[in-house]
Amino acid sequence: MKQGSRIAAFDESFSRSDSESLVIGMIGRMGSVEGVLSFRVRVDGTDATDGIIKAIVNSRFNGQVKAAALNGITLAGLNVIDIEALRKRLRIPVIAITRKRPRRSLLRLALRKRGRKECLSVFERNIKDIRIANASGYHVQYIGRDYDDMRGLVEESTSLLRLAHMTASGVRHGESKGRV
Repeated sequence: MKQGSRIAAFDESFSRSDSESLVIGMIGRMGSVEGVLSFRVRVDGTDATDGIIKAIVNSRFNGQVKAAALNGITLAGLNVIDIEALRKRLRIPVIAITRKRPRRSLLRLALRKRGRKECLSVFERNIKDIRIANASGYHVQYIGRDYDDMRGLVEESTSLLRLAHMTASGVRHGESKGRV
């Protein structure tokens, strides 16, 4: 990926008592934030993938975003993001960055316990193609790029994810808290 390419990073802050969560998307490149996107998704819903796609496609950055970064493969609880669909529809690589190693078996169990068959189906279909690697002290799930290209996205993506999380948390709680 060309240095200085725009990245869209998405995160949210929610409570299980909420019916919806505000998702913040930070658009940036080379250490600069160039735009902010926002939309709402249902807590434990099925609309995260469409929300991200619509946010990018309907923005002035459509066609300019060259990668998407997420804080994990879910938004707003168990609203599973279809990473493969996101990659195909936007024609960009997608990475999901977490501090802790993804525990797929726990997510699978939570989806089963809650009767989230549609989300479980998306999850099972996606994990076949998603690779996990360590980069810059984070665990990265990625699709649509080889390992070397993906590593180049991580550092810039983490700072944008941090800003997205702080903004969403600040709006939700009145001040930012937690970390990406």
